[in-house]
Amino acid sequence: KAIEYYDRCLATDQEAGEEENIGRDYTNLGIAYKNKGELGSAQKYYQQAVDIFKKTENEIEIAKSLGNLANLYSEMKDFKKAKEHYLLTLEIFRKLKNDENIAKSLNNIADVQIKLGSCSDAVVYGNKSFELSEQIGIKNNLKDAYKVLAEAYACTGDQGNAYKFFRLYSDTKDSIINEESAKRVIEMQTLYETEKKEKEIEILSKDKEIQTTEIKNQNIIISSAAGGLILLITLLFFIFRSYKVKQKSNILLERKNATITRQKDELEKLSIVASETDNSVFIMDSEANLEWANAGFTRLSGYTLDQFI
Repeated sequence: KAIEYYDRCLATDQEAGEEENIGRDYTNLGIAYKNKGELGSAQKYYQQAVDIFKKTENEIEIAKSLGNLANLYSEMKDFKKAKEHYLLTLEIFRKLKNDENIAKSLNNIADVQIKLGSCSDAVVYGNKSFELSEQIGIKNNLKDAYKVLAEAYACTGDQGNAYKFFRLYSDTKDSIINEESAKRVIEMQTLYETEKKEKEIEILSKDKEIQTTEIKNQNIIISSAAGGLILLITLLFFIFRSYKVKQKSNILLERKNATITRQKDELEKLSIVASETDNSVFIMDSEANLEWANAGFTRLSGYTLDQFI
């Protein structure tokens, strides 16, 4: 699947003319075929990567690709070609003044010299790698230098130095492992604390959300109750006002009825008096038309009310 993916990437980059990406695609294909055990195909793609990066004049990628070829030749037991490519890699890194990779290249050359049986040369390159690694203070480089020097001195028969550098290699390796373990512990602790804080924040957020919801519900209840109370007070006000208006109207009506009754009684009394008196009594309207006359009027005038009208 990895090879299929990198083949698709290569086709896409070739179509687009992206030469730098094409070089990286060749490198990735070389690694994929190497992991698969197809070293011949890996060699082909590594060499194609070198050619592409030479074309783009990308020195660091040229050195890396030559290093990949050197490692491959070493795995294929072709130590002479491995040495040749490590030396080419060393030359480029020296040109770039890349001390870390210079130290690694020196170490690789020392290792391949041991495999070629050139033990004295291996000691020379191993010590150069050790001195530079100590100078730049990179522990992994120092560890590798100690290891190759232990093997180189063992190759020459110098067991004292072989043991010395093996102890340095073992102690440095343990130190690196302890540092990496401590780093992982710190990272795990940091991750734990981060997750713990995130959970606390999540819980606080949920609590706040619940409180906000409760407050919102309480506000709705209070608003509803207040609205209901205002509505009730308004209704009672109109009922009370209607009652007061009706009560006032009833009082006025009672007073008017009382007045009418009183006036009626007075009129009845007057009517009785007017009817019984011997004097002439009559009532006229606003236009002086005769409306009513008693018996005294008829006796005195000789006319009845109908005859007079």
